[in-house]
Amino acid sequence: MNKLISLTITFLLLNGCDSSKCGSEIVSRELSPDKRVEAVVSKVNCGATTDYSFKVYIVPTGSDSLGNQVFLSDHTVGLRTSWIKKQRLSITYEKARIFEYTNFWQSKDLDNFEYLVSITEAIRD
Repeated sequence: MNKLISLTITFLLLNGCDSSKCGSEIVSRELSPDKRVEAVVSKVNCGATTDYSFKVYIVPTGSDSLGNQVFLSDHTVGLRTSWIKKQRLSITYEKARIFEYTNFWQSKDLDNFEYLVSITEAIRD
């Protein structure tokens, strides 16, 4: 009987940690100055036992596919994206725990990988 209870609890715990059960919503889309790409911020909710995480993507304008993210964090306060100039995105926040970050983005769909976006990460005071 104890073995059955242990197996049931283990199944429920493992099933509850399934990342496919996370929900996400787009919280902002910001068009670049040259109107070729957008910075997209997504808020991810994986349930009551975890904090929200935030993902930042750069996508060709009007794309429904998010592709690869350029930034991933949780415990995030005051996350903002802004285009400093054409092909230059700034990601700022007051507080965050960063899991992934890259300082550039490119796509085969835009100028066959010749279109580059540089990304700057900064903490706001």
